[in-house]
Amino acid sequence: MNTFINTLSCIFDMFILKTYLDAMLNRFKGYIKPVYFYLTLLASELVLAINLRYIAAISSTESIFISSVISITTTMLLCLFYTSSIKKVIFTSLLFQIIVLLSEYLCSFLYRLVSSGISLKIDEQQYLYTMNFLSKIALLIIVLAISVWRNKDDEDVKHEYTVLNFVTPVFSVVLLIIMPNNETVVASNRDFFELLIIFIAMLNIINNYFLRKLSVTHKDDLHNLELKKQLEYQKEKYSQLSESYIESRRLIHDIKKHYFVIQESIKKGEYDNLLEYLDESISDLEGTYAIYSTGNLVIDSLLTNYSNIANKQGIRFEAALDIDFNRIPVSNYDFCIILGNLLDNSLNACSNLEKDDAFIHVSIYTTQNDRFIINVENSFNPNEKSKKKDDLEHGYGLKNINDTVEAYNGIMDVAKSETYSASVMIPITNIKQRRTMPSRH
Repeated sequence: MNTFINTLSCIFDMFILKTYLDAMLNRFKGYIKPVYFYLTLLASELVLAINLRYIAAISSTESIFISSVISITTTMLLCLFYTSSIKKVIFTSLLFQIIVLLSEYLCSFLYRLVSSGISLKIDEQQYLYTMNFLSKIALLIIVLAISVWRNKDDEDVKHEYTVLNFVTPVFSVVLLIIMPNNETVVASNRDFFELLIIFIAMLNIINNYFLRKLSVTHKDDLHNLELKKQLEYQKEKYSQLSESYIESRRLIHDIKKHYFVIQESIKKGEYDNLLEYLDESISDLEGTYAIYSTGNLVIDSLLTNYSNIANKQGIRFEAALDIDFNRIPVSNYDFCIILGNLLDNSLNACSNLEKDDAFIHVSIYTTQNDRFIINVENSFNPNEKSKKKDDLEHGYGLKNINDTVEAYNGIMDVAKSETYSASVMIPITNIKQRRTMPSRH
């Protein structure tokens, strides 16, 4: 039974340390196989176990110092499996040792405080088992608190999972503190008390493990929902592109028809009717032609569509374009995500403003030093909170833009002052599209 309890204690240690490192460092190095991390974790725990076994004869102060140094060293080694700076590795390792000591002293204080009125002789082995697992559960609570604090801005984390994570360890601490350790009581019920400690430890490990799995599943569901919404969004944008293309084809067909009528009128000498017909044709064309014609279907159709919507709502819409469409370094699909979301956001921000104050300014251009720039600036009310969860700033729109821009090694910047401005810069890396050759070092 003692061997099993000691083994379970080591497993509990490894579980807590892995939970702590995940909370502090987040990103595991993708090029390292996880099996190497777990082997190193196991080896570190064995080193600590051997250290505890053979420093018993050393003075208390020296044993604490040696154990602390070994613990910090092994923790730093495990931190190297995560993507992090050296400063953060050192900080993470030192902080873990501090909270380990804190949990041990805190539990010892609470245990003695609760049992201070008991003058009966205490079973030493039972006391050591109890204090060992009590300090580990207290350490788990502190690690969970750190994890909650680190993820406080993560909207995907459900509060129910956070609360449930604390329920089992807190109840376990209470149960271990009030559990009797009187030598007479323990002697006749030793197997029961040892099994109780084992089940408490296993319950904490299993409960936390499955709650983390449920939380990951919940995040995956939210991610899939975002993808579904983005797909619907893209269908809408491509529908607009399709309508723009069909409208262009219809316009070409109408122009051919107009040319035919003009040709026949000239042949017949019907010049008075021709003048009247031309006036009607010009008026009809003004209502159907694309306002913007850069040669890029995404720019022309989206700007034309949003310009028409803005004008109907009394919003001033202006676009400054200086584009070599052969040098646009983004696919039409991704361009729809970037420009469509930016325009949606600006339109939403202006929809509740006074019409005299509402405006949208769009700048799209390619530079001589091989940069593709998109800037959308609009008026907005800084005191009005978004009511729509899926608005650009509060939902998945901004994240989709940023992810798409980063895929092209670009950057996005959002600035708020008297106006709201979102800027995107994407480098032109294709040799055939570049004006300047990249420097070689």
